[in-house]
Amino acid sequence: MNIYKDRLKATRFTAAAIIIASSMLAQSARATENGGSSYGHGSEGFLDAFPPGLHLVNYTNYYEAGRTLDNSGKETAPGFKTRATANIFRVMHTSKDLEILGSKVSSHILVPIVDVYVNTATPAGSDSRTGLGDITIAPVMLGWHTKNWHLITGVDITTPTGTYDKTRIANIGRNYWDIQPNFITAYTGDEGFQAFGKFMYDFNTKNTDTGYLSGQEFHVDYGLSQRVTLFNTDFQIGVGGYIYQQTTKDKVDSGYMGPLYAQGRVFAAGPQIEYQYKNMSFDLKFQKEFEARNRTEGSKLWLKFNYSF
Repeated sequence: MNIYKDRLKATRFTAAAIIIASSMLAQSARATENGGSSYGHGSEGFLDAFPPGLHLVNYTNYYEAGRTLDNSGKETAPGFKTRATANIFRVMHTSKDLEILGSKVSSHILVPIVDVYVNTATPAGSDSRTGLGDITIAPVMLGWHTKNWHLITGVDITTPTGTYDKTRIANIGRNYWDIQPNFITAYTGDEGFQAFGKFMYDFNTKNTDTGYLSGQEFHVDYGLSQRVTLFNTDFQIGVGGYIYQQTTKDKVDSGYMGPLYAQGRVFAAGPQIEYQYKNMSFDLKFQKEFEARNRTEGSKLWLKFNYSF
């Protein structure tokens, strides 16, 4: 495995990570506007090799959920169902000569295309949309690497470019900006063991169409894996997932939303595998959500492809 890693922000897109829930849900169960997030939780679980040069990354995600839960873990919308498929294209560049504090400088852009479907057993009925999601950019990312330890940091900015209509229950964009400082730390052992963690904190701006300000969010993508030889080929095999916790209350123009404790949370875990070949890598991950509060609860499948020039 290459040890020069410069990975910061993976995919950010709206509807495929935690899909837009029905606008008919009770306010106490909403926790961030319509129960969604800008970031694609669980998109990362392995440390990627991004040496100086140009890199193309493609993420494909499928998400499906049949439950949306309140602060007590009870279903709030019987008959609710949502599913989404997203493809996120990422272009990343790492400088050959430019350095800051001993780190090569990287930057990237992520462009998502999303198809989302929502069904509710309410007068709102069902809805579906396909189109451009919210584009994410990171002008500057910095990473420091030793033989076994890797530290990466930067700030991602998600822009409100996605398709949005406040009168519809299925939306691809979120119609507000998201600023996300994030930090990656990873350990790669001499015998093929890898521990990965990506720590993120989101600051959301107000949705100008609805006057809704979603609370701040803390979340972690994680992975533990071991290099294993199968059929004379090396694979990185392990478990991974994510932890999500909203840290501040939502707010509208008239005041704060719901009781103090009505903030979203969810956990997810599942198997993951990575295969590297020359200047390419392939990741496959399955993640099952559990202990959701004020959000949907479902399952995800991630497929990721990296190509370095």
